[in-house]
Amino acid sequence: MAAGVGLGVFVLAKPLIQSPWLRTIFAAIPVLLPLAPVEVLGNAANLHWYFLWLSPWLLIYRPVSRGGRAGLFLIALAISASEVITVIFLPLAAWMILKRKNYCAPIGLIVGVGLQLLTTLVSPRGESLRVDNSVGLRSVAIGFFVQPIASLVWTDSHAVAADLANTGTLTVFLPAIVLAIFFILILMFGRTKLKVAAIYAVSSAATCWTASVLINANPVFNYAYFNNQDWRQNFQFSRYAVAPGMLLLTLIPIALASLNDRPTYDSQPGTKKWSFAALLVFTLVMLPNFFQGSTLREAGPEWAAQVVTARAACSSDKSLTESTVSVAPARWKFTQVRLPCALLEQDRSSHAAASVLLFP
Repeated sequence: MAAGVGLGVFVLAKPLIQSPWLRTIFAAIPVLLPLAPVEVLGNAANLHWYFLWLSPWLLIYRPVSRGGRAGLFLIALAISASEVITVIFLPLAAWMILKRKNYCAPIGLIVGVGLQLLTTLVSPRGESLRVDNSVGLRSVAIGFFVQPIASLVWTDSHAVAADLANTGTLTVFLPAIVLAIFFILILMFGRTKLKVAAIYAVSSAATCWTASVLINANPVFNYAYFNNQDWRQNFQFSRYAVAPGMLLLTLIPIALASLNDRPTYDSQPGTKKWSFAALLVFTLVMLPNFFQGSTLREAGPEWAAQVVTARAACSSDKSLTESTVSVAPARWKFTQVRLPCALLEQDRSSHAAASVLLFP
């Protein structure tokens, strides 16, 4: 799925950058993102972060055929109807409609966001699902540096925590400085649309991180009040940093495109070779950080095995009317669901029980 999203971005990014080599960097980002293997790659529950990354590219592409227009509309609708944070791309959707007369994907995204808002109004989150938002904006700002930015370079959250406790903020600011250099290069040498893309990427990354943390408030993100012991014991990379990290990485190919568009390069025949070299360097730099020492999901729980255990519990104790099934790692807020024994004891595959979880 990540590779499919990357391939889609390769095609959809053409209105922004013509060079196929530089667009390949865009396509490689969801695959080579260092944080992806921790909790997102190979996990169907978190694929929505990749779809969130795909959203802005859908909006800027103008399909030629009716089938293409219908396809982009439906994809944008499905993504925005399932991922509320796509609201951050509403300004881009409005711009494409009003200024570029590009309607299909932007309208799909607007309709999907509208459905999200309607659902929230008609069926607000229940009291048991609401969280006490104790995470302040200072913690959100610190988290933006230690999560989306730091995770672009460091693959081990424990190493980051140890460095923060021992050396202060230097570990975090080094990658931030590199990103700032790319951003400045874009503002200095990029065309207007590249400058706008860079500004929108950075602001969207910050907004995405802020929304994720505030909507799903959790004391583990209260970094403003962490002491050295808190950093060592409680800090770990979060899936909330995946989409912001991908948005921040777009600064690299956009900066390279800005340099590539300079007249001194346009007049030289080696531009394609230079773009290919940039892709090669990007891959070599990102690839070592792709291989994680550990992940947060490899230990399960596995759904099929849990269903077997729950069915055995119902069979051994006829007084039970339902049994619990673990669906998330320990210490998560929603770790279990209850399934009726009548369903579990039927001679069906575990997919029948799965339907209860998906469509209660």
